[in-house]
Amino acid sequence: MKILADWDNNDYLPKAHTCEWVWNFPTLTIKEIPLSAQCLVLIVDDPDAPGGTWDHLLIANISIVAQTMDIWEHDLFKGLSGQNSWWDLGRWAPCPPSGVHRYIFKVYAIKHLLELSSWFTKEGLLEKMQGNIVAEAEIIGLYQKSL
Repeated sequence: MKILADWDNNDYLPKAHTCEWVWNFPTLTIKEIPLSAQCLVLIVDDPDAPGGTWDHLLIANISIVAQTMDIWEHDLFKGLSGQNSWWDLGRWAPCPPSGVHRYIFKVYAIKHLLELSSWFTKEGLLEKMQGNIVAEAEIIGLYQKSL
């Protein structure tokens, strides 16, 4: 499985996807989704946040409609949202307090829909995913606020 976006892996995110501009969620093209998968999980986190990894977005049970598909802003409401590090169900734009941070967009192809309640945590999601992942991919975007 592969993820394509409007930046190259380990390159800087376009400002449109950050707190400094429009704050649009990027369109992610997911390729080579296995036929054995029933849904996708999307996790976006920042491992460089002060105090440890900061979860920006957790979405489970995104329906698979083709072996290549786009996940864009509208699709974030089609899956089941989990609790991010702001204790919210939404998403938050990259907005590091200082320095360059890595924002890791991870997509997992899952065998079956996951049984999760609303407000699930990342730990609960990862536990439910164990033994159900058939493929995974990630793309990293870098970001540092303008001075």
